[in-house]
Amino acid sequence: MKKLMMSAAALMCGAAMFAQFNNSDVTQTGNGNSSLVTQIGLLNDSDVDQTGDNNTSDMDQFECCA
Repeated sequence: MKKLMMSAAALMCGAAMFAQFNNSDVTQTGNGNSSLVTQIGLLNDSDVDQTGDNNTSDMDQFECCA
């Protein structure tokens, strides 16, 4: 039973280490708008709001420090 509990704990820790928890919210009002969001790393958060026509955005977020 102890081995089973240790194995389960190791799996949960491994899954948490690979989860990235990134978030991006893009709100677009109008026509012809486009947005590209790239997030690499942990705990990135972005908000993009576009109002009007033919707007573009390019958001790059990279993990700063390990």
